[in-house]
Amino acid sequence: MIHIFFIRHAESLGNVNHHLIGGQSNHLPLSERGIEQAHRLARRFKTEGLHFDQVWSSTALRARHTAEIVCNQLPIQEGSPIQLSDQILEMSQGEWEGLLRSEIYTPERIQQVVENPLTFKPPGGESKLEVEQRMYNWLLGVLHQAEEEQMPKLAVFSHGLAIKCLLRKLLKADPNSFFRTQIHNTSLTCLKYKAGEWWLDRLNDYGHLAGMDMIEYY
Repeated sequence: MIHIFFIRHAESLGNVNHHLIGGQSNHLPLSERGIEQAHRLARRFKTEGLHFDQVWSSTALRARHTAEIVCNQLPIQEGSPIQLSDQILEMSQGEWEGLLRSEIYTPERIQQVVENPLTFKPPGGESKLEVEQRMYNWLLGVLHQAEEEQMPKLAVFSHGLAIKCLLRKLLKADPNSFFRTQIHNTSLTCLKYKAGEWWLDRLNDYGHLAGMDMIEYY
């Protein structure tokens, strides 16, 4: 059985400035609180005795930095540096990235999103359907490698909406599940795979952040 731990990056400056549309925003660094979140996650992995045969991260700065903080404190298999992929980036908001959320997401546009949750996309950006397909294509390749090289435990540092998109496809969930599922910064969403079947083992597990101030928006 293969265990894949999907981890949302720690809090970034984009999360703090939620009034602006983030999207991929690959240049944005972690906030000070985000750095502490990543250290707490690393301590949790050490306490639970978790180790990984392979670690992946999106190419976004906030995901890479989270992965580096965590992996610097864990016994990762020798010769297995963090693997980077742009296939596990956050959904692109295209021309809307960096613009005021209040100006773009008018009541009329929100209704368009609700009515077309899978296929709606901003100009120059991606739809959720496109995101879940690229995430799934990436997963199939990684899964094949993990089976061939007998790597039963993988960590994947990715993004909240991207993780939700993949979950929707794997679990064949209602398209509106995007709006009813939360993925907190540094939370664990764990999947198990065996003989062509997927099981959801953990969802949005952020117990290591207990007692820590949290931002409202996820």
